[in-house]
Amino acid sequence: AANLVQTDLGAGGYRLAWEKPAGWAYTISSYRVWYQANSSAAPVLHSRYQVPATTVASTMELIAAGLPEGPEYTFFVTPDAGPCAMIGPIVPTAKPEQVGNFMAVRNTQSSIEFEWTPPGSDSDGVPRVEAHVLAISNYTSPCEHANYTVAATLPASVSAYLFTGLYPQVRYCFRIHAINRHTEGLLVNSPAFADA
Repeated sequence: AANLVQTDLGAGGYRLAWEKPAGWAYTISSYRVWYQANSSAAPVLHSRYQVPATTVASTMELIAAGLPEGPEYTFFVTPDAGPCAMIGPIVPTAKPEQVGNFMAVRNTQSSIEFEWTPPGSDSDGVPRVEAHVLAISNYTSPCEHANYTVAATLPASVSAYLFTGLYPQVRYCFRIHAINRHTEGLLVNSPAFADA
């Protein structure tokens, strides 16, 4: 299945959305949804998704629930097509690793610069993330409950950002997370509240 997108709903639930394979030679009546804990060796069949006979949509969606919490998962969707099950394109959707060492390194009266350590690359040198999303909020304790506004989306190779237009002696909360084309990584809040 093409363009498989995975959203972590929490409590062992995931929303999966995918597109019908282009140019498929058979009529697809159902899909098999597989999951694999990233620490395990082989995928496990989670469920079989039956396509309604009346559907004409190009995008399918399924909620996968009840998975054990804790492990990170990779999902696969394969179409079933007559006269037997056909294994279609498999698109892994591993969650990006967490950004490390997110901290304020320089302050002025109207700006705060943050630096961080991006997640690494796979064995073939391909980055595990495509971008970093940075956000800012007025100070709330704890910062996890703040109402953030996205300040910038930066390429994976960038590891510093200058927040500008801030007010002197005002506290702010800062947040970052990595993303790839399929899903988002864990949120990381600033380890300290920096005063501009």
